[in-house]
Amino acid sequence: MMNATATTVQAIEPVETSAPGNGTEAGHGSEHRDILRLVHFRNGLFGFPNHRQFILRSTDHEGLYWLQSAEDDALAFLLADPFVFVDGYVVELHDAEVEELETKAASDIVVLAIVTLPRHAGQPCTLNLQGPLAIDLRTGRAKQVILADSEYGLRHPVDLARRVSA
Repeated sequence: MMNATATTVQAIEPVETSAPGNGTEAGHGSEHRDILRLVHFRNGLFGFPNHRQFILRSTDHEGLYWLQSAEDDALAFLLADPFVFVDGYVVELHDAEVEELETKAASDIVVLAIVTLPRHAGQPCTLNLQGPLAIDLRTGRAKQVILADSEYGLRHPVDLARRVSA
């Protein structure tokens, strides 16, 4: 097993791309500078099995990212670095998951959680900490993993304005 408790997205050089959604289409302007990585999910995401090609983009907020479908401009997920927002969060990837990512080094993997925005004002955002995304930033291979024995759930409340102390 590979422990990913301290793996975060930091100081990643943007990549140039000519793939759909690279920021050259209408509505994207010059955002191509914030592309961190083209990402491929071999089996798609849960609920979105036919969407496999994505673009990981940075935001103006530390620990938050966009995962934009390269196949459907209307599909994008807000992602959060769970280690920035959730104290004590731990992810252990099984050997089979690491093999599927074809990862050479643990430092190449980042773990990010899908954010669900609240339906009503005053409610918290939530993170899916039971089904985080493991992304190899070197290869672009990615997988949504299921943490069956996790103490955290699908809708872990979080204040995205508040970060965990280092």
